[in-house]
Amino acid sequence: MIFWQLLKTQTDLHSPISSLPRWRNANNQKNPHEEYTQIPRLLRNKADTPFAIGSGEKGFTVDRLIARDALGLPYIPGSSLAGVLRHELDPKDDSEEVMKLFGFQAKETGQGSRINFSSAHLIGADGKMVIEGLQAIDLNSGYYSYFQKLPERDHVRMNDRGAADTKGHGKFDEELVHKGTRFAFSIEMSGDESDQQAWQHVLDLIHQPLFRLGAGTRKGFGKLKVISCKAQVFDLQTKNDLLTYLAHGNSLNENLVGWQNQAQSNLRIGFIINST
Repeated sequence: MIFWQLLKTQTDLHSPISSLPRWRNANNQKNPHEEYTQIPRLLRNKADTPFAIGSGEKGFTVDRLIARDALGLPYIPGSSLAGVLRHELDPKDDSEEVMKLFGFQAKETGQGSRINFSSAHLIGADGKMVIEGLQAIDLNSGYYSYFQKLPERDHVRMNDRGAADTKGHGKFDEELVHKGTRFAFSIEMSGDESDQQAWQHVLDLIHQPLFRLGAGTRKGFGKLKVISCKAQVFDLQTKNDLLTYLAHGNSLNENLVGWQNQAQSNLRIGFIINST
């Protein structure tokens, strides 16, 4: 089964699985390995606080640089989204639910992840188009110019006595993405009816008021608010659903005509980050 949805508010979470037709054979027996393919969800969110998804790189004047895409605009790698949600589901990372959903690797056995996250890309100046890939836009004018020089926040490391650590470069600074920045990303999961609860659990986590992403979450950074959502379930055992699914591309700007508009919006999953 494929789950795909765009989210707007926490109350917009509804599972469409119960309305799916069920595949049966000539003897009217249900397929014991019935698989629906994916439930994709697209989110558009607003940043309730600044956030910092680091690139792991150090600049000439800034100690911690944020992750940027090919155009030099802020983005959030899908691996960061997956990692945060996996940890939120199970901090010890050993529960059956997490291993079944995100996969695992043991000595003799293993399983790949059944849930996939796209990277979260910036929503453009018009509030609709997602800036993904290489596009002909003027990055030095208007809305996009604000991301060329991002705000920086100074920090001081503390030692075991609670005082400023003046040794080993105790002072450092990091880039932050502006409050109000909007992104869009998609989530897609393969599974069957028994995965409904796990899928809903993932979505509930994204909508929790305490959900945070990136560095400095204990300092108030990284709070996200889902503001729109579209969803669809594809039963790959049926010809029509299979063809419809295969016809969909990977673009976050794709027209989702016919998808369930759970957020009363045609925007995909995104978020807004607001400053404290």
